[in-house]
Amino acid sequence: MKEIRPRQEKITHSNTPIDGQIVSDKIAKSRIDNIGKASIREIKKLIDSIEAATGQEFIRMEMGVPGLPPAQIGVEAEIAALRQGVAAIYPDIFGIQPLNSDHTSHVPGKRHYPVYRSRFSST
Repeated sequence: MKEIRPRQEKITHSNTPIDGQIVSDKIAKSRIDNIGKASIREIKKLIDSIEAATGQEFIRMEMGVPGLPPAQIGVEAEIAALRQGVAAIYPDIFGIQPLNSDHTSHVPGKRHYPVYRSRFSST
């Protein structure tokens, strides 16, 4: 299987929201060999250093929590799911096999993305 590698380009754009030279310098100092394979902790540490150097705040989404208020319908659905016991049930780590096999024909590059079944329906 051929490994897909992100292009390693030096950031040279002068019209980017964050100074490209600062970003390039911080990436180099981070010793991250491949940004595309960096861990969440490595990315967080890198972004913290860029924020400190530029004074510009990033919207944090590395853990899926960007700091935006949730929609009320989502809050209510999560409470309902917790009341139904969703926290005690884990999906199969390999997903639903028929869906996993079929959906790859619809995904560009035919990469494998597991499809998980929701054990609870919204009411």
